[in-house]
Amino acid sequence: MRKPAPRLLHGYVLPLLLLLTLLTTGVSFARYQTTLAATGTVRVAKPVVELVMPPPSAFSGLRPGAAVNASFSVKNNDGAGAVSEVTMRYRITAVPQDPGALPQQYACTIRDAGGNTVSPDTWFTLGHSAAQEHQYTLSVVWNAGMNGVEYQNLQQAVNVLLSA
Repeated sequence: MRKPAPRLLHGYVLPLLLLLTLLTTGVSFARYQTTLAATGTVRVAKPVVELVMPPPSAFSGLRPGAAVNASFSVKNNDGAGAVSEVTMRYRITAVPQDPGALPQQYACTIRDAGGNTVSPDTWFTLGHSAAQEHQYTLSVVWNAGMNGVEYQNLQQAVNVLLSA
């Protein structure tokens, strides 16, 4: 005697099981599908920084044994009403552009409003939303002993670097 039941079971149960699996999977994954339709705008904050330097003529009186001081400032506004919308950290350094033109014994130092020497490693902070200005003085001192004729009619540029 043959057993017809396994053939019927195999012929009907497997497709039915497959159909139930597909339906269950489709219904359960449908819960996690969402479609959104929206628009938006993005606005980037505007930084403003201005380094206000004196004209080169401010250093024209530099002679051996003399010192020249010139004031400059760092601002978070452009003077026309635009103020920085972000806080900015910066540092400032004075660097001779061509160190070979004048003697190496002269010094360039930057002092803050309190008269303290500013280290190149010091970071300062300018705020945002309200106009601020930090005042500094660039001092260039030429050693009195370096007064040879070989330095006559030479020019020396000093760059003030603002790193933000």
